[in-house]
Amino acid sequence: VGEEMKTIDPSLSVIYEMNDGADLLHSLMKNELECGIVQLFEVSTKEIEQFLRRNIVLETLWRDAFVFYCREGHPLALQEQVSIQDIFRYDIVSYLPVPEAPIMKLMTQYKFNNRIININDIIAVRKYLLTSDAIGMTPHAGFGTMVNDFGGGLVVYDVLLDYDVCLAYRKHRLSETDKQVFRLIRESSKSLKPYPKLPQP
Repeated sequence: VGEEMKTIDPSLSVIYEMNDGADLLHSLMKNELECGIVQLFEVSTKEIEQFLRRNIVLETLWRDAFVFYCREGHPLALQEQVSIQDIFRYDIVSYLPVPEAPIMKLMTQYKFNNRIININDIIAVRKYLLTSDAIGMTPHAGFGTMVNDFGGGLVVYDVLLDYDVCLAYRKHRLSETDKQVFRLIRESSKSLKPYPKLPQP
């Protein structure tokens, strides 16, 4: 997308910022960004409502979902069938903020009493998961990175924890450049193939 933006306007200066979803939306509010791509699980429902009231547009580009995974040799990897109750017998480790509302609903439903450990360093997550019986949790979209970093050989379990990835921008009179950049982002997002349903062990 960055390279193609130059075809819209050669003088266009593009600066990228990676940040938490809520922080990106606050930057939009303060006119520090023109647009952002936000994973909505990073923003509380209350905050989303506040941003929408203050003329921030959240346009869904695609839906992603979280999966659970574990190391080879993990007790769950040795079972013929694995349920969500089995997964919730172990601590959960994530390198991203955990999607609060849906995971809490699942945990209440299945009486999860263990720890959710947030480690914002993929190498540290890898080490933790390889040396413990904890279960990893990551978006489908990031799973390829985790497989490569992990050295492959992961056992994966799907759960119904899906969320929107949105294009965020201020509701105002858009310039022609704005419209073309947003159109380019929308078209690029269509090339993301939905992740297939992962096989259950």
